[in-house]
This record gives sequence, structure tokens and C-alpha cells, in this order.
Amino acid sequence: MPKIWTISANNVGPGSNSSELVGCHLVRDNDDVTYHFETPGRTKAQTFVSPTVPFQFPVFQSSLAGRDDVSWYITVCSIGGPTGNEASGTFSNTGYVSCVGSGLGEPPDTWVAQAGPGVGEDEEDAAAASASAY
Repeated sequence: MPKIWTISANNVGPGSNSSELVGCHLVRDNDDVTYHFETPGRTKAQTFVSPTVPFQFPVFQSSLAGRDDVSWYITVCSIGGPTGNEASGTFSNTGYVSCVGSGLGEPPDTWVAQAGPGVGEDEEDAAAASASAY
């Protein structure tokens, strides 16, 4: 089964369009090397094959969770995190930002995504899933 991480509202920033990432997904296929960046509606915006992290998705045009198509430069910096269910990275609409920052004295625009039960589900779906497990 593919691993899916979801970006939540409290895990993006500080850029002016960081809210466009809310609800987006990082998906790792069963082969453990194919990654997809998906819109909140699960439309694949970009795919990349990488056996190691960090990596950069090729630039792509999408509105993601916004209204207008813009260029997205998405870098995946880490997968695992303290709980094992976290992925993080940087983003920009003008060029790639390294995992350690832009070097220009400003913090990079970052995102963190979580995987696991209840992530990306509404409360009713999570309750139904929990009830069906017994």
C-alpha cells in the first residue's frame, strides 16, 4: 500500500501562498522510490523517482489548493521525523530553495506532512473507520 503524507494548515509557511499547499499529499508508491505530489483532490501534479532523500520534484504548473496556476518548485528534505510518519521540505514559486534555507537571511517557505490514521480524514470518516476496525 502506498504511503501518503498530508500537509495541514498548521504545517506550512511563512510564504504568502503557503495556504495553497494545505491538503496536498506526498505519496510514495510501493516500490519505495516513486513519489508523487498531489493536489487536495488527489490529482497528481508531479512524479519523481528517487532512491534517496533529499530530492526535488521537477517544476510544475498547478493551482494546487488555490485558484490560479503558478510554477511550483518543491523540495523533499526529509522523510521519517520523530514519529516516523513525517515528511518535510521547502517550496517556492520562483526557484528551488535548499533544505537549509535560501542563504539570503530569510527563512525558507517550508511544509510538513503527516501520515497515519486520521490524517486527511474528516472526523466522521475517521470515526467510521475506527468503528469498523472492531
